Amino acid sequence: MKFREEVGSRGNGRGSIGSAVHLENPESHLRWYFKYFLGNGHQNYWGRQSDKSLFLLSIIASKTEQQYRAILWAKQGIERICCTGQRKSALSICHNFSSLKVEKGPREIKSPDLMQDLLKIEEQEGAINFKFGVLYKRKGQRTDDEILCNNYSGPVFDKFLQLLGDRVQLKGFTGFKGGLDVRNNTTGEVTYCTRIVGKEIMFHISTLLPYTPDNPQQVERKRHIGNDIVNIVFQEEQDEFDPAWFKTKMSRILYTITHHNTLHTTHYNITHHKPYHTKPYHYTVTLHTITH
Repeated sequence: MKFREEVGSRGNGRGSIGSAVHLENPESHLRWYFKYFLGNGHQNYWGRQSDKSLFLLSIIASKTEQQYRAILWAKQGIERICCTGQRKSALSICHNFSSLKVEKGPREIKSPDLMQDLLKIEEQEGAINFKFGVLYKRKGQRTDDEILCNNYSGPVFDKFLQLLGDRVQLKGFTGFKGGLDVRNNTTGEVTYCTRIVGKEIMFHISTLLPYTPDNPQQVERKRHIGNDIVNIVFQEEQDEFDPAWFKTKMSRILYTITHHNTLHTTHYNITHHKPYHTKPYHYTVTLHTITH
């Protein structure tokens, strides 16, 4: 996907917004069942997790590309994945969802009424819950594989994460999970989340997701962040960044945030990279916190 840059001009240092900010609503991208499945040939399945709870699985294969999409409907929430290659069996696709534990393959359901029920569930979920990816980039890194391999960050990145939301323990977490495991810590032990005007946001932090030493592509991290509609790339200092390095077909809203320190103030310069086919918007914003 090709992006263009829109750079917010530096404000007056008072934390004000110089012009109206128009935020794109990613709800249309969250509503996969409505956009990709409804009216197109697809399969719906039902099965039981290892704890005996029911789940539903919707699968559709692309007619023009070597890829397929799947939606998991379970008590832990709704998860969506887009995978390249030939469509696999329903059981194999189940194993792509880290929060789903199954032993037997699900059974197909053929019911027109189910489609309407899934549409209603998706409408409710899309209206209140969001997943944002956050990646830590070191100076000189030029590929998404290099960025995803960062296993340590530092106090500058930690301070930025505190602006995004609250640090929470995943095990036993009862809020919106965003596809993360809250029972066995298979997707990390901690993360950050927030609630804004009644809407929950779960952040997929690259350095907090499980790191696999012998996997240079960090597939587990990429599986979560690569399927997020909104992604944020954080840089501790000014450096080159090309959205083409970020290989994902899912991201529609991509930001780079660069940290700058003055004597008493921490500034974050924001660059918005937008797909060429979307309408531009212009804004001026300066975020800052006073240091002591």
